[in-house]
Amino acid sequence: MTCTPIYARKILLVVVCVLAATCDTARAALHADELLLVVNGNVPASVKTAEFYAKARLVPDNRIVKLNLPGSEEMTFEKYETEVIPPIRDFLRKSHLEQKVKCLVTFYGVPFRVGAKQLTPAENDEVADLKQKLAGAIQQATPFMDDADKLAGELDPSFTPMAGSTLDQLTERVNHALGTINHNLPGAGDSRHATILPRLLKLMAAFGGDAQVASKLTDDEIRQIAPPDVFKTWPARRTQIEAYQKEMPALEEKRYDPEARKRLREIVSDGFGVFGAANLFQAQLDYLQSDGTVSATDSELALIWWNYYSRSKWQANALNFRFNGPHPPVMMVMRLDGPQEGTATQIILASLKAEKEGLKGRVVIDSTNGTGPGGAADRQGGYRQFDHKLITLADIVKKYTTAPLTLDTRPTLLPPNSVKDVALYCGWYSVRNYIPACQFNVGAVGYHIASFEMVSLRQDNEKGWVAGLLNDGVAATVGAVAEPYLGAFPAPDEFFPLLMTGKLTLAEVYWKTVPMTSWMMCCIGDPLYTPYKSNPLLQVHELPALLRDAVGANP
Repeated sequence: MTCTPIYARKILLVVVCVLAATCDTARAALHADELLLVVNGNVPASVKTAEFYAKARLVPDNRIVKLNLPGSEEMTFEKYETEVIPPIRDFLRKSHLEQKVKCLVTFYGVPFRVGAKQLTPAENDEVADLKQKLAGAIQQATPFMDDADKLAGELDPSFTPMAGSTLDQLTERVNHALGTINHNLPGAGDSRHATILPRLLKLMAAFGGDAQVASKLTDDEIRQIAPPDVFKTWPARRTQIEAYQKEMPALEEKRYDPEARKRLREIVSDGFGVFGAANLFQAQLDYLQSDGTVSATDSELALIWWNYYSRSKWQANALNFRFNGPHPPVMMVMRLDGPQEGTATQIILASLKAEKEGLKGRVVIDSTNGTGPGGAADRQGGYRQFDHKLITLADIVKKYTTAPLTLDTRPTLLPPNSVKDVALYCGWYSVRNYIPACQFNVGAVGYHIASFEMVSLRQDNEKGWVAGLLNDGVAATVGAVAEPYLGAFPAPDEFFPLLMTGKLTLAEVYWKTVPMTSWMMCCIGDPLYTPYKSNPLLQVHELPALLRDAVGANP
């Protein structure tokens, strides 16, 4: 599997791109032969549970990859980089499953949180050097940018150069100028043709390097444009560029290795032009940031085929049904885990039973009627906006389904043991203070919107909602391993309606509705679980138009 380097920003004529693969968010229903089971080889229960799941769901043989990880709930950033990503990639490649596997399933024993990146003194020095190199590359690009603006103005008197000197602004400027140049290039019979082409060749070499020239022009075309002394050395230079391109993928994958990062800088600086170098320097700076780099293991694993990308904060989830545009491959990731060794097995059995018999029971929605936590004032309107999603979900259930509904709009939460016969639950907001309000039916699905509900699953006297819901029998839930912010949660009026159609598996429902990757959210449950497969609560045509598109149905 190859992927587009994140530092390879597209510039017209200047595409600094060695690996080029994008994928479409559209996909058929998830099947057992599209799963890879990820376990901690140092935790026997992790392996045992995966083997049980493989038999229960008829996952093909040889689909379990064993990792060398600590048995803790959190692993270091460095451990994730060296002991998680490389072995999973190697397993998929050696098994020829790069194009086949669509979903990774992590099991009890695999740490569910990746700690913050801690920079070493050497990495701090590298950051300082990269900042200098980036500033130098931007400075080097400026006169060539002026030349591109000048040529564009000669070819189109109405051309107006763009302003700006940052890397992003220069990228927009060169796109604007080269787009104008391309559109107005004189034909071969024009007297300006012979003088303009060498100037354009110089710009291509400056912006995208000899790699760009080699990708756009044949040797015969270069012979006609380049000075004789330049063309004389060109065959050897093309061979060198090809060697660089073969070497680069392995270097990109070793983003954690300072020597690999250094060698990659040398190659790109030599052969891929000022924009190739500048974008790589920026990408490596992004990678070496330490702020906001804590993440849920599963959310990070979704980007397993990405090499350089910013680990600070989040990336938009390209599998979300609202996402548009090309993107590097993104993997669905689900987890079978819980407070005890046997929880995952119970989830598997409950999912199979409910899927066979059909999930039945009450829908419980615990709204706050638009107030903040504990009835706090909502000065910025965010609480009301989110609470509206719960009310919208309730309206969908009342209007289109026969399921009994409990909607509570009081600022306080539902009291303990107040609702029985529960199939679906969604509510908020009680931080790390689980209240056992519901008696859940086998196969129930539910999550509570609050900030730290999966900080731990197994510590003594754990009060988080993820552990509480799992202990009380839900078969699938969602939680955050650290502060996620409200917008990180799957919207209740999107997640549950998609689930109720019975057309999508749990994994597909979650990944079509969770907004972010490389962030804090995690979904625990059988990825293949389809609780309403045999008895849909909701028909596809009853969904809002965007959600119908998410199922793959025409409006």
